[in-house]
Amino acid sequence: MDIAKLKKLKPQPYRKNLRAVVVAISDKITYSNRAGIEKNMWIIALCDQTSTIKCTVYSHEMVRKMEAGMEEGSCILISNYILKDRNRELQLVLTDNTKVYQSYPMEIDEATKQSAKAFWRPIVRHSVRYQQ
Repeated sequence: MDIAKLKKLKPQPYRKNLRAVVVAISDKITYSNRAGIEKNMWIIALCDQTSTIKCTVYSHEMVRKMEAGMEEGSCILISNYILKDRNRELQLVLTDNTKVYQSYPMEIDEATKQSAKAFWRPIVRHSVRYQQ
């Protein structure tokens, strides 16, 4: 599966493998859920030869890998992710059910990388509190 094909599917959970390059990583975002429990998340941008996509990372496995040194340019293979429509923009959500593996390098042309970085909108880097 590539990102362009994924974007043509309807928003729902998927088990198909997706291999992509991490193009951008936000700082850690701290938020509180409805129960008042403080948690962490990241926003990352992924790209492959066909397209780019933004991901919200809630997965503890992915968080551990990011803290262990996953960086921009890393190639990953993910499965069991959720495709969501957020504000008319398709995004991936990586949860604790998501499987994330380091993958072999993927060649991405410079124009695609620049396109991915251009679509990446840096987020405000502060703590977020859940509002009802």
